[in-house]
Amino acid sequence: MPKALRTLPPMIALAAALCLVAALISGCGGQAPVSSGPTSTVGAGSSTTPKPITAALKSLAIARATLPTAAADARLYTVQSLRPVTPTASPEWDFVFVSPSTGKTWAAFVKGGLIMPSQQLPSSGLGSGEWSVIPASLDPWKIDSDAAYAKALEAVAPANRTGAYYLGMETYHAKKYKGTVEPFVWRVKLFPGASGETTLSLNVNATTGAASVIK
Repeated sequence: MPKALRTLPPMIALAAALCLVAALISGCGGQAPVSSGPTSTVGAGSSTTPKPITAALKSLAIARATLPTAAADARLYTVQSLRPVTPTASPEWDFVFVSPSTGKTWAAFVKGGLIMPSQQLPSSGLGSGEWSVIPASLDPWKIDSDAAYAKALEAVAPANRTGAYYLGMETYHAKKYKGTVEPFVWRVKLFPGASGETTLSLNVNATTGAASVIK
């Protein structure tokens, strides 16, 4: 796993399993959508242009729809881009859901409104008493991934960076993982895109949109 992505436990602890699941479906680097989720349309009159849904929060319902009926009580645990994304590309989102009633964990993959079947993961990293404290409500999540990326760029100089980026967020930080990752805070990593730039990590609050560089 790239060293640059090791700042997001427990998402990083799950990333290997996610990548293996994706590899079985699409080669962990390719795209193998099986069906299309909803799209929005833009245009005037009778002429409309399909616009794929690419942001994480807007893709959540699509991801949840892939879960089995046995996961009716599934709660969102983490969401992250599977790999760094270039500014002009569509992120491939990995949503990890946990079901307190079944004690099972699922990963759902969405890219540009295209979905792949959800896959059960072998572990969540949660302790036996933590499943029920995963928040059932996502009301604190108000800042979508595209807005979080934009706010991260606004907080650094130069703001017109062209390098790839990575985003991830937890709704709960498991006790077994060290660190100071806060729930409902986007962790944004900006990779160099030009000479002289360095990799930067930022927090973007998913409720308020406040952005700060991690020193």
